[in-house]
Amino acid sequence: MSGAASTDPDGDDLLYEWDLNGDNIIDFTSRDIVFSAVGLDGPGPFMVELTVRDGDPAVRADAMSGTTNAAVSIKNVPPTLITAHLDDPIEGQPFSFDAIVVGPGSDTISEWIIGWGDGSTTTTSTLPVAHTYSHQDRITLTISVTDEDGTYPLDEEEFNIRNLPPGPVNFLVAQDGAIDAIVDEPLVDDLGNALFDPVTAYEFVAFADAEEKLRQTFTLSEMEQLNTSPPEYQATLTGLTNGTVYTVTVASINVDGTGVATTSAQTVTPVDTAMVSISTALNGFTISSLGTTRFGAFPLTSSGTPAPDVNLTWESSGGSIDEFGLFVAPVGPTQVTISLTGHQPSTGATSTADLIVTVLEPPAPPPTPEPVNPSGPIPDPPPPTIDGAATGIITPEQGAVVSSLDSATTVRIRPSTVSEFLVIQIAEIQPEQVPEVPTGVRLITLGGPVLELSFTTPDGAPVPDFIADRAVEITFRYTDAQAEAAGGALNLVVMKYDEEIGAWSKLNTQVDLMAKTLTAFVQRFSLFTVGTEIDESPNITPTPVPTATPRADVILPATGDRTAERDASTRILIVGLLLAVLGLTAGSIWHRNIVRRL
Repeated sequence: MSGAASTDPDGDDLLYEWDLNGDNIIDFTSRDIVFSAVGLDGPGPFMVELTVRDGDPAVRADAMSGTTNAAVSIKNVPPTLITAHLDDPIEGQPFSFDAIVVGPGSDTISEWIIGWGDGSTTTTSTLPVAHTYSHQDRITLTISVTDEDGTYPLDEEEFNIRNLPPGPVNFLVAQDGAIDAIVDEPLVDDLGNALFDPVTAYEFVAFADAEEKLRQTFTLSEMEQLNTSPPEYQATLTGLTNGTVYTVTVASINVDGTGVATTSAQTVTPVDTAMVSISTALNGFTISSLGTTRFGAFPLTSSGTPAPDVNLTWESSGGSIDEFGLFVAPVGPTQVTISLTGHQPSTGATSTADLIVTVLEPPAPPPTPEPVNPSGPIPDPPPPTIDGAATGIITPEQGAVVSSLDSATTVRIRPSTVSEFLVIQIAEIQPEQVPEVPTGVRLITLGGPVLELSFTTPDGAPVPDFIADRAVEITFRYTDAQAEAAGGALNLVVMKYDEEIGAWSKLNTQVDLMAKTLTAFVQRFSLFTVGTEIDESPNITPTPVPTATPRADVILPATGDRTAERDASTRILIVGLLLAVLGLTAGSIWHRNIVRRL
């Protein structure tokens, strides 16, 4: 501002007094001044007063003066925006916006108006403020503020919305002119955040000698989902050259675009997988009579590598061979031809191979040694250790036949069952000494005697846990009452007490209806009796044996059982029974039960 246009009629010098803010205080005394709006809030007006006085000292300055005024308006200036550092927003994640403004005046921001670029706007008096984006590609953020002077658009910020998954690859598998590529399904984006938009496809690029040879894109529906957790997908890259070494990159794709490609840690070389031959890798084979062995199959490609996905068929001209190549030889001497056929469904290739197997003559069985008694006379049996028990001497040469005192039970021990003299004792156990049959157990005893079979040396020393070298025959005579209680004699079984599990179990039992006997074979010994197995819907009323906890002084031998030495097929020979009913003859019926431990 300048007072240069002021004049004095006498031509005297002038004195200048400037009051810039109306406070009657002189701010400047020069002719020309600079008016600063710094710190002033527009728009005004601000009144500036200039007083000019005569510069002659002889004249009273206040008498010789002139005053003029001017109005100064200040133009409002928008504040300056300073934003915090902003990373690109991520889909599905809160995006926080923060900023401050710097203004030349003393205005106060009352509102922030933020346009998020996706059609939504937030008006707020305070910052920071957050917003969550759904799918967008690129957005423009607009910021406006309102103060006492009005509303001003301040800035625009452009952002890319990030949600691109990484491109993982697990491993590669060589095929014929192709590569199987197996990839993980990405669950996070390239920043490690949960993936907002799922992967929809994968792009594979195959390189050889650093040059791109093949680029293929597969949607998830075009790939095979493997039964893995987390999910894995398999794609087959076709049109490749056998024998060429390839490196493969993969990038995952979603609606946001294509993610960063990653390179497999391995290289892979496609190979010819068509089967051209098959063999057992043997020129011949020798095996013993009735011997077993498993043959291997080796389908090969033209390059000598194993041919994949080949179905095998085995056949033999003698003996037997299963689908896995397990061969059981016949009785020799003879020769057997093993025929192997391989079929590859993917190529239609079929190949065969034969193997000649020589089966040797079976060796002569070793002579069975004749049992020999120990030196010295056969000892007399010692007196029984339990009243009413029956005892007998067992010899290696003759074995023994011992019956209970009432002759209702007979134990037959064959030669070669023992290697030294032993004493067998058959003792009837009193009802209060019989182990209890647990509630719910399907086996029950039927009121007959419970017998304990124990063994000692001739001088009376106990032989615990005795195991016979050959099966020992135990025969019980059953009563009509027992047969009736069991719903028929064929339901009767010889039962043995199993000390290890604390329960009664049934033995494989031969029923002789004419002789009214039950026979079982065992090699381990304990308590024995006659019983039956309760039906699921019982309509019989068995007669239980009085039960109680065994006496502490009763030592139960180790238990065991043995299948009757007959044909293993389950059967009932009913011819004898029919003949008995007709009065023509007597017969026996064999009734076998599978041993079931309770």
